[in-house]
Amino acid sequence: MAVVDRRKGNNGKYVTVDAADGSLNAVSVQPLQPFIIELRGHCKLALRAASNGCYVRGEQNGTVSATAVEPVKSALWEY
Repeated sequence: MAVVDRRKGNNGKYVTVDAADGSLNAVSVQPLQPFIIELRGHCKLALRAASNGCYVRGEQNGTVSATAVEPVKSALWEY
């Protein structure tokens, strides 16, 4: 596991996890929340939000949120 360096979004703000619904938003002016990278098999990784312990998942409608309790298929990213 490694802690991801918190980078700014296109708007110059940092990505944070909304505590209410787990959505990811680039709204913070300070780097507040780290994400943990977990390597999962060949060419796959999972991102876990340190703030709520959930995995970042992508949905077919384009929604990205930190709501997966386990690293399910929608929470695995190829590199």
